[in-house]
Amino acid sequence: MNRELLLGLGKKKTVCHLWNNEQVTQEEYRGIIRSCREEIRKTKAQLELGLATDVRDNKKHFYK
Repeated sequence: MNRELLLGLGKKKTVCHLWNNEQVTQEEYRGIIRSCREEIRKTKAQLELGLATDVRDNKKHFYK
């Protein structure tokens, strides 16, 4: 996980808390949730692609 993703997850957590206290609208909340979900999917796909391409050269990384 990179720094931008971790900062986004922290922002998601704070917005979730604010939404539960009715300080943020549902549209803002959903926008942040969707963007975080999108970033997580991209990062996960990139990690899996890198793992799949390096499996022939570095088998320990795959089993780790």
